[in-house]
Amino acid sequence: MRNYILLAALCFSLSTVGQELQLAWKKDFNVANELAKSQNKQILVYFTKSDCSDCVEFYTNFFKKDDFKNVSNKFVLLMLDGSNNDINSTDLTVIKLRRMVMHYNKALIFPAVLVLDSDKKPLGEFFSSTDENSIAEYINFLETLK
Repeated sequence: MRNYILLAALCFSLSTVGQELQLAWKKDFNVANELAKSQNKQILVYFTKSDCSDCVEFYTNFFKKDDFKNVSNKFVLLMLDGSNNDINSTDLTVIKLRRMVMHYNKALIFPAVLVLDSDKKPLGEFFSSTDENSIAEYINFLETLK
């Protein structure tokens, strides 16, 4: 009987660990914008690159924080990958993505976060720090947004 109780407790603890909040990232700006309008939310844009070790560290330090997870439902999450620098590409998806990254991230800083309002205008500052205090301050800023 005791073994069954231990097994049940272990299964329960493993199932709660596996229920970590999964962030619903959109990859298409137009889809994110339509969702933001229909849900009356702002867009939180994450600029990343697939070959960027700082981006992995930033993702872990910023997006996996409980404080961020608690505020994430206020936003439509958009991930823009700036990895493709092929300026000769004729793929429309690549061209649109590159234009979005260059429009909102003129300095091409990766990783970075920016909030856009319903008119696609930036709210607040461009954020790219991995410092714990700066992250806490930026999450506090996110909490103040509608």
